[in-house]
Amino acid sequence: MFSLQSCNVLFWKSANAYGGGTWLGPETFIEIRSEFQKKSSWYPLNQNALTKDYKTTLLLHKVAVDRVTDTTELSHYEGWTLNDTLFVAGKHLVALRGKSDSFGDASRDLVAVALSGTDAQAHTLLTPTLLLLAAVPSPDGKVIATFSTDATTDNRTGRLLVDFYDFISSPRPELAKKGALELQWSGVPGNPELSWAKDSSGVYLHIESSVILISPDGKKKAAQSFPSCFWPTSSGRSISDSGMFFYRTNPDAQIEIKKMEEQVKFASIPMTANVSSIGSGCP
Repeated sequence: MFSLQSCNVLFWKSANAYGGGTWLGPETFIEIRSEFQKKSSWYPLNQNALTKDYKTTLLLHKVAVDRVTDTTELSHYEGWTLNDTLFVAGKHLVALRGKSDSFGDASRDLVAVALSGTDAQAHTLLTPTLLLLAAVPSPDGKVIATFSTDATTDNRTGRLLVDFYDFISSPRPELAKKGALELQWSGVPGNPELSWAKDSSGVYLHIESSVILISPDGKKKAAQSFPSCFWPTSSGRSISDSGMFFYRTNPDAQIEIKKMEEQVKFASIPMTANVSSIGSGCP
């Protein structure tokens, strides 16, 4: 007779998943692929799968019109890369990465990967003690704003810590502290609505029923006008400036690229003074 423990799980098997990515100009898309080991429970009421041994591959796709013409591996490193956290910062990509066996858990760091050359490894920029919610580079790639908290779903402290760092890319990527600010926001540990100013002068943050503008030195003021579409920065989206949408319907499906009817470039997002109009007309 099999023991209960031996019947609990199936064998480990290889699996992968895709987590979006970012456009690099009109003809290049960087895609996140997670590779890991997975096994499912034999117990019919337990639908949760066990996972381990995460690795990330960043795929560089060359795009012509509505198809991919060439794909190469830009970088391959240990751990998972959190979906929708891959951004361009000058000549590097930055992303939130974790090394645990549970995708998306609270143990995260910030890494940087060079966009060209022979250095394909992920360099650790920041390993915070608190939950790192987001790390977003300015449109000019010179400053990175991070957002972290000690709040959990069971302990809603409301503390949101905003830190700014100069991003130093040579001889190897690193951060230099620039400014910091602590705020109260009832939404943590969720992600706040944020958007860098187009000229990289500061970050607009939608807090409760108002919008504040925080400069990289950590000073804040009420924003008299702000973007109508709160996109974090000029990269990090699956829709290009020309309106091309990169996606897969499932992990095994072919890549699909289609033209979106509505196009709004980060640089031309209209400003508004009405908080209730945030998100109106945004694709």
